[in-house]
Amino acid sequence: MNDPSSGFNLDAFFEQKLDELVNGRPEEEILAELDRIDPELAFDFKLAAQMRFLQSPQPTPKAVLSGRNKLIGEIKNMNTTQNKPTTDNHRPQKWLFPMLAFGSAIVVLLLSVALFAGILFAKSLAQPAAVAGRTTGIVEIASEKGSWEQLAAGEKIQAGDRVRTGKVSSLVVEYADGTLTFVGPNTLLTFEELQIKGGAIDVRITQQQGSSSHRVIPFRSEKGSYTVNTPSSTARVHGTEFAVNVTAAGITRYSVDKGLVMVSGSSGEVAVTAGQTTAVRLGEDPLSPSYQFSIQGTVSAITDTQWTIAGVNIAITSETLILGGPTVGSQVYVEGRVLADGTWVADQIFSVEGEAISNMTGVVESISDTSWIISGKTFLITENTLVDENIEVADPVKVIFNIQPDGTWVALSILSLEEPEPSEPTATPEITPDLDEMPSLSFNPDELRAEICTSVTTVAGTLSNHGSEEKDFASGVRLGYEITVNPELVSAVAIDPNYWERIDAGESVDFLVKIGLSDAWNTASSGTEVKLEIFVAEEINRPDHHPGRVTVTVVRTCDGTPTPTAEFTATPTPELSPTPTLEMTPTPTLEVTSTATPEITPTPTEAIGCTGADPHPVGTKLALRYGVPYEEIMAWFCMGFGFGEIDLAYSLSLQTGVPVEEIFNLRMSGLGWGQIKKQLNPGFPPGNNPGKPGGKPGGKKKP
Repeated sequence: MNDPSSGFNLDAFFEQKLDELVNGRPEEEILAELDRIDPELAFDFKLAAQMRFLQSPQPTPKAVLSGRNKLIGEIKNMNTTQNKPTTDNHRPQKWLFPMLAFGSAIVVLLLSVALFAGILFAKSLAQPAAVAGRTTGIVEIASEKGSWEQLAAGEKIQAGDRVRTGKVSSLVVEYADGTLTFVGPNTLLTFEELQIKGGAIDVRITQQQGSSSHRVIPFRSEKGSYTVNTPSSTARVHGTEFAVNVTAAGITRYSVDKGLVMVSGSSGEVAVTAGQTTAVRLGEDPLSPSYQFSIQGTVSAITDTQWTIAGVNIAITSETLILGGPTVGSQVYVEGRVLADGTWVADQIFSVEGEAISNMTGVVESISDTSWIISGKTFLITENTLVDENIEVADPVKVIFNIQPDGTWVALSILSLEEPEPSEPTATPEITPDLDEMPSLSFNPDELRAEICTSVTTVAGTLSNHGSEEKDFASGVRLGYEITVNPELVSAVAIDPNYWERIDAGESVDFLVKIGLSDAWNTASSGTEVKLEIFVAEEINRPDHHPGRVTVTVVRTCDGTPTPTAEFTATPTPELSPTPTLEMTPTPTLEVTSTATPEITPTPTEAIGCTGADPHPVGTKLALRYGVPYEEIMAWFCMGFGFGEIDLAYSLSLQTGVPVEEIFNLRMSGLGWGQIKKQLNPGFPPGNNPGKPGGKPGGKKKP
């Protein structure tokens, strides 16, 4: 049936059916379809499915070495006997043929058993391309022609399904490769395409209205695809973080936090990079990408075309959305874009209360010890300002700041938006394993422990090569993991980095293990444990010399009583208990005396009430960005934290793995944000200096 003249390619046809099987189509349906075409196809398909998922047996290093030595011995023996005349002693013995036949039977039997195991393995891999993760509020799903039903966490989402969220509601969609889609309130979208192709996801979403945020894992296959369509435009990505908002007028706004997004409109296309935004009207091309801002301050002047807010003249257009009826003297929050000519244009303005903390993205124009100029705006730098390292003039950055009563802008943090440049590929000579080389990899320590009451934690480990000679390097080292206790409580595991091209003798490398726990963890009893084992999964030179493992134990240290999502208690913090892996003990130089903080326990209703019944646009945006419930963000806001501080705290939590509650406790103890960063030393094991050789994860250091 592979006759080219017939136009039918059996291999391609089977590959399509195998992808359908992986994407959840019942095997019985596929076999019935094939049986109608040709009964032999059904048998061939079952065999192809078995072979596709059957893992080839891997010989042990000892067996490889034994076989190698035996083969060399046979070759030597052949060389010494090939010229000798053949005698009866050199003829195959008669008893050998029955033994060969018996051996063949054993091989057939083992192959049959392996094929049966392959069937079971294939079925186990037929996982859905996407499932519903955490849901809050009213979240509903409907098939292409079906009626709306409540969507629960863990339910499968398929191509053709429509999803909608109610007011103050949200949904997280989890894909097979770890990609996430966060769906905000009052949002309607359809999953037009949703499958796995060659191990990569193929996703096409149509968003008719509302807001969404996306974290797309970079594709490792050309078959990967992730597209978001709206009434006015299309966004294509290959690994990035971005947000999409569709207004009632059909205008789509895109903002990119990381990576690159290609946005196309009626006929044109633009590239939007980290920190930039664009908008697309119906029937038009995307606007030129621009940097963005959001500031909070007092309105001092209003005209039809311009408002003055916190001393900044901001242009108003017919498309600017104004909520809450603000007037001169009102405290407002404004979001907008910085055009190429320096004009600030408002996209939306609304009345707010609370601390005036703002942020913007732009390009660094000058740097000094006391102030920076970013896209024409001057920011004062203090000892508490958190500044990423290696930022230079002309670099794009995001700055979080507050506006002082005298009109000066003080930077709380300046964060780089530059993507790390990939290192230049260097020619690596082909490495042939040498049995005389003796690299020896082991983990130090071989046990790591984290006691937490949150759903995510990060621990740091070290891998050392104890080889004694220069030739004892380890090459092509890759780490793997195995969940040994309560795997159902684990939602994600990431090892960063998990690969090194070479680890020299006497060298050590650092790595981080980030563990995400499932919803069931949040209701588990205190003392519940999750255990993982990290091990050397691959190594070119002598993989048999690395049997060591590191055991990671995560212990739940709070009771199993589920608490409302937004219910937080600010406890007294004179002595902050550090997590074992991050050693958060305040350094003696800070000498901070903490005072007891009154217990504040806002409920979700109170959190909404402090800013009005409607969902707060900034609160919604932050909830989408960090994948947490809207009520959680608003609870912090109603406890007196500004949105800029909330943004900063969650960003630090992502970098360090330290629970956001502990970061807010540090802030309430009187520490500035710069001091908090120094204490947390984000993303690095204790004692290492970020940015210095050997300090960052994966950096090399001598033991």
